[in-house]
Amino acid sequence: MDLEIIKLAAAIFIPFLILFFAAVIGVFRYFLKRFADDIKAEFAQLEAKIDKNDEKVLQVERDFMAFQVQLPKEYVQRADHIRVTAIIEKKVDGLGVLIMSLQGTLQGQQGELKLLLGRIGDINAKREKQNP
Repeated sequence: MDLEIIKLAAAIFIPFLILFFAAVIGVFRYFLKRFADDIKAEFAQLEAKIDKNDEKVLQVERDFMAFQVQLPKEYVQRADHIRVTAIIEKKVDGLGVLIMSLQGTLQGQQGELKLLLGRIGDINAKREKQNP
């Protein structure tokens, strides 16, 4: 009789035990699948954000390239400015020297012109005396 009770208890207990483990495994699989789906959704969102950021990075790169092209047109580097300024100053100094030399030449020519005008005046005076 004890054996029959054990067999009966085993016959009732084993299916319940199998049912319990099946339920635990089912619940575990449900949560595992839900967790995997959540992870897939998160990865999809991250990929969308990465794609969006990639587009933004490309736009920033394009803007930076355009800025680099525009930069030399609008701004002058310090060394270039100094070089150009030195060239202009050298040319202005050269013009000053040229003007001073021309002034000296003109003063000399002016003196010669006065001398020639004086001689022409003398010649005209002599002519007037000869032809009254």
